[in-house]
Amino acid sequence: MNQAKSRLITCAQAKREILSNLLRPGQCDEVAAVYEVLAGGIAQAETIRVPHLRLNTCGMWHQCHKHAEKEFYPPSQFEALLTEALDSADPEKIVQVYMQVMWVNAYPDATAGQSSQGVRVEDEMERFQCKQCGNCCLGLQDAYDTIVLPADIERWREQGRGDILAYVDQRSGLNRAWIHPRTGDVLQSCPWLKKQETTQKYECSIHATKPKHCADYPHTKRHAFNTGCSGFKA
Repeated sequence: MNQAKSRLITCAQAKREILSNLLRPGQCDEVAAVYEVLAGGIAQAETIRVPHLRLNTCGMWHQCHKHAEKEFYPPSQFEALLTEALDSADPEKIVQVYMQVMWVNAYPDATAGQSSQGVRVEDEMERFQCKQCGNCCLGLQDAYDTIVLPADIERWREQGRGDILAYVDQRSGLNRAWIHPRTGDVLQSCPWLKKQETTQKYECSIHATKPKHCADYPHTKRHAFNTGCSGFKA
């Protein structure tokens, strides 16, 4: 069995990770659950009709206490609400919410020499095993329409990988990949993904020198589940 590993992040980093996961479309129920922990009272997601827009929208009702009036917040106000609540929370509360949102164990950590308390996270990434299903390369647009880092470009130059560089548009300085070398069009699939005929599994033909963007996938356990990765499943 792999030994559990941990990483130390600041409370500010923990807040950013919490927000990045909560501020995705369709997260009203989870936003309400988290806001209730942070702000107290009662929070509940609900879909309401917006007559002048002729559409339904999911938002959140919040009641500070049972005698207070309920107030409705649309998704456009979620970021400001959550940011204010997180900024007012103590480290223990941030850890509680981090575990709730990121689906991992975490605890406050006051490391010697730090001026502020951090968060020790057991992110379970040691459990991740790529199943070579191809989901990330086939189903996620940023697998084939993305920006590669200058460090990737420099490494490929040093390795003499003109075949890879031919698929990167460096003219704008953005290093956009993957671009058809002849037409200049953005490809609709990764040119380096190959399917093994015998096992029906996928493999990356530039695995040893793939872009950091790809090598770092998935960033977290929650990221894996959000994007349909089966690497944490038995």
